[in-house]
Amino acid sequence: MPDLRQFFGQAPDQPAPKMAATGSGFFISADGYIVTNNHVVERADKITEQTMVMLHATFITPLDRDEIHQLIKHLDNVLDTMQDAAGTITTYDIRRATPEAIRFAEIIRDACKCVERAVAQLDNMKNGPSILAACAEISRHESEADRLLRDAMSKLFREETDMRELIKLKAIYELLEIVTDCCKDVATILESIVLETDAPDISPAWLAGVRNAPAELPRIAAVLAELRGITASALAQATSANAGAVLRRR
Repeated sequence: MPDLRQFFGQAPDQPAPKMAATGSGFFISADGYIVTNNHVVERADKITEQTMVMLHATFITPLDRDEIHQLIKHLDNVLDTMQDAAGTITTYDIRRATPEAIRFAEIIRDACKCVERAVAQLDNMKNGPSILAACAEISRHESEADRLLRDAMSKLFREETDMRELIKLKAIYELLEIVTDCCKDVATILESIVLETDAPDISPAWLAGVRNAPAELPRIAAVLAELRGITASALAQATSANAGAVLRRR
C-alpha cells in the first residue's frame, strides 16, 4: 500500500521566510499572516487515489479491507477540512490571524503529528501500545479544541462589534475545530485496527509489558465482568452465544 505517512509533514516547495507550518493546508507566518497551500492537499489526493487502486487490485491486504478504506477516507477528511478552512480564510479576505486562530492551528499541528506517529507504526502490531497512546493524545487535543471553541465564541460575542467580522471569525473557528474532530475520527479507526488485529501483543496491565497469553483469559474475563457489572459466568455465556451466532454451522 502507499505510505500513508505522506499525508503529513509535506512542506511547500518554497516556503516563505519565517513561515510556521500548522500541520495543515495553510501556514501562519511569524507576524500572524495566513498563507494557503493547496500543494499538500493535491499530494494527499494522489495518495488516496493510489491507495484505492491498490486496494481493489490486492487480493490479500495487510489490514482488513474496510479498515484500510475507512482509514484513508478519514485521513483525507482531515486535509479536506483544512482546505475548507484555508479557502474560507481566502474567501473572507482575512489577512491576519487572531490569537485564537493561531492556537487552533497549533492544536491541529500537534494532533497531526500524533496521527503521523501512529500511522507510521501500523506496519507492526507490536507497536499497539504506542499507537493507542498517540490516539489518546489526539483525543486530548480534540478536547482542548472544544474548550478553545467555546472560549473563542464567548469572547467573540462579547467583544466584537463589527457584525461582518463576527460572522467571518465564527465560521473559521468552527471549521478549525472540525479539523480536530476529523483527527479524532482517525484515532478511532486506529484504535479499532489495533484492538482487533493482534490482541496478544497488547498485554494486560498486570503483565507489565510481557506478551499476553491464553492463560490470562480467566483473569481478563473477571475484569471485563466487573466492568460490566455481571458475573464471569454470565460473561462466558454471552461470549459463547455470540461466537455461536457468528460461527453457526451450516
